[in-house]
Amino acid sequence: MPMIATRSPDTGVCARCRPDPAWRRALREHNSHTPDAGRVGEALRRADVVVLQDAFADTATAASADLLLPATTWGEKSGTVTNSERRISRVCAALDPYGEARADWAIAAGFARRLESALAARGIERRRDPAAGSLFAWPDIETVWNEHRGLTRGRDLDITGLSYSLLERLGPQQWPMPAGASAGTARLYTGRRFASADGRARFAAIDGGSPAEPTDETYPPALLPGRLRDQWHGMSRTGLVGRLFGHEPEPVIELAGADCIAGGLRDGDLVQIASRRGAQVLPLRRSESLQPGTAFVAMHWGPEFLAGGAGINALTLPVVDPVSQQPELKHCAVRIGRASLPQRLVAFGWLEAGRVVRARRELLALVRDLPFASSVPFGRDAEGVLLRAASDQPFDTTLIRAIETAFGVSETPLATLDDPRSGGRRHLLLAAGRLRFVLLAGADTESEPWLRELLVQAADAAAFGSRLLAPGATPPLAIEHRGRSVCNCVGVTETPIRAALESAGGGRAERIEAARRLTGCGSQCGACLVEVGRLADDCLRRLGEAAVGTAA
Repeated sequence: MPMIATRSPDTGVCARCRPDPAWRRALREHNSHTPDAGRVGEALRRADVVVLQDAFADTATAASADLLLPATTWGEKSGTVTNSERRISRVCAALDPYGEARADWAIAAGFARRLESALAARGIERRRDPAAGSLFAWPDIETVWNEHRGLTRGRDLDITGLSYSLLERLGPQQWPMPAGASAGTARLYTGRRFASADGRARFAAIDGGSPAEPTDETYPPALLPGRLRDQWHGMSRTGLVGRLFGHEPEPVIELAGADCIAGGLRDGDLVQIASRRGAQVLPLRRSESLQPGTAFVAMHWGPEFLAGGAGINALTLPVVDPVSQQPELKHCAVRIGRASLPQRLVAFGWLEAGRVVRARRELLALVRDLPFASSVPFGRDAEGVLLRAASDQPFDTTLIRAIETAFGVSETPLATLDDPRSGGRRHLLLAAGRLRFVLLAGADTESEPWLRELLVQAADAAAFGSRLLAPGATPPLAIEHRGRSVCNCVGVTETPIRAALESAGGGRAERIEAARRLTGCGSQCGACLVEVGRLADDCLRRLGEAAVGTAA
């Protein structure tokens, strides 16, 4: 969370005392869900000083920070946590803070004490007796929590009956638990008196209404941003784990199949998605689960992973519900058209442990000005990076060499096949007979899928010899294609799941259970079972069609 300081021109004091209305209003309106990312970014740029406390250095906000203070992560924190059942638990750190990281409360208190001293030096009234000492002189997290506890006295969330020692002795308790209570409150409002002036409940009559921005002839499809199964919000944490990209490996936009046919669009085509606020270029994937007139794109894809636009949330609406203040991020009108970018580049390879984050940052910086580029991690047992880019002009030698340098292969002999006339390039690096790095550039990058399969499987690439440089989508030697990842927990891909479903007898439930037993899919978190169910439906459909064909 950023701490922002700007100077008011009439007084020269910190904006915490006399805020500038323009940027303060922008942050107040959008600080929770930032439906207008561009406006918040402008507010941060206008601030004289932005201090950010974060556990990760590559978030979107970090780019605006003048000072980045390292914060602890969940396993390094002590204090309390409250779940959605109103149950407060005492938690203790499992690990010591890494490096110079400190707890959020300690960072905020330290910053506040320095700001307090600076204001005192300027003679600004502190509104407190100086003999009382600092307003932020907390020695530990328990002292902070005790102050918070005291502020709840007499309110509907009164927890003055709780303490660290009680939570450690009796375990988690539900609020409210006022002083003198022997236990927390399991169910609220059983006395039919609510937290309002007259004790009566307040109901809000909601009229759902229509989307704030309906589609029209200029912007015919509705873009429906949403979450990916294995990713979380801005991916500041999950976006660092290559195995979490197994199921959805890179940014795409999904468009209803009927709309793809009507627009003459195919899987893999680059398209530009434009709203009234911005545009972004992405590869296309046809979807049979979307209704005609709709498109889906994951909300996570921002400038930390994409070039060729300002990211997906730059397309959405700066509109919030007047009652809940929730942003309308799930629907906006867009137009989608083919992006004429005939020159493609794809580079992927394994990196040394710990170099993935730095390499992704370097690669995105190299291709930031291209019409389209994306950079994502991959790999389950090793760490890799996938770079994809497109342009209307051939990629020059300087850029190619810089990309190879970022992958750490600039001084290593490569198997190369270059065509100076067309700009086509095929650069491969082998180590101990296994592919370590591949770069394809030009109008033909169709051999990417089987080369990636060779690299990811760590298969014997030396057996291909010079045929590794052969163009085309068909591999010169047979390769077992395992299909896309379905279960990230166990590492099961689509091919063995389909095989298990087809070999099992019985109906849908029996086949799914057989696939779980034979492959292990769905045996841990269970998030993949929805997709396993779709594969089972497809299996039964194909078996039914085969039976009809045999009978005919």
